[in-house]
Amino acid sequence: MSDIVEPMINEDSLPGRESKLKPKPDWQPRYPGSGRLKDKVAIVTGGDSGIGRAVAALFAREGADVAIVYLCEHEDAEKTKRIVEQEGRRAIAIAGDVGARALFDADPGRVRWIAVDEDAPADVDAPEDLERA
Repeated sequence: MSDIVEPMINEDSLPGRESKLKPKPDWQPRYPGSGRLKDKVAIVTGGDSGIGRAVAALFAREGADVAIVYLCEHEDAEKTKRIVEQEGRRAIAIAGDVGARALFDADPGRVRWIAVDEDAPADVDAPEDLERA
C-alpha cells in the first residue's frame, strides 16, 4: 500500500450537461435487439446522458418502455426520450431526486404509469406501494 495521498478532484459544476462534454460519450447500441424485455417497463436513473442514456437506449431496443429519471439536465433527458421513442417504445422523462419523497408526492399518476401496465388496475399512490403493484 502506498503512503502517497492523491489530491481530491473538485467538480463544482455537477451535475453536468452532456452537450458540453468533449469528447462526447459513446452510448449508441451496436447490435439489433432480440425482444428480451418486450412489454416490460424500466426505470433508469441518471438516464439523461452517458451510461444512463446507453442503458435506456438498450432497454428500449430490447423492447422495454422507459422512465428516465434525472436531476436537472432537461435537454439531455429529452434527447434520451427521443432515442427511446425512435426505438419504437414509450418514454417519459421525470426531473427530480429519487431520494426525495417529493418526487413521488408531486404526481402519483406518473408513478402509476411506471409501476403497472396501463390496463391493470392497481393502487400506486406512494413509493411503498410499488412493491405491491
